[in-house]
Amino acid sequence: MTSMKELLLKAPDGQLDACVFPLIEKWDEPATAIQLLEVLDKVIYGALGSGFVVTLLQTLYGEALRREGKTDAEVVALATWRDELAP
Repeated sequence: MTSMKELLLKAPDGQLDACVFPLIEKWDEPATAIQLLEVLDKVIYGALGSGFVVTLLQTLYGEALRREGKTDAEVVALATWRDELAP
């Protein structure tokens, strides 16, 4: 079975910009919540993905939070890249 990571890395430009591929390539299998949040933030902030991809990443992020037993607030507190995204 093809993983979500593999599918995202094959996404066409109209769905996901290739500039986020290096982040996705580093994902664990399955991706951790912090890994998913970083890509999700950058895709949303940079308008680098379609609505479908954003929804997919949000769903995967929610599943990772449940799997890891963490809250969004706990993971967001670790999101050091958010300082770089702020205008």
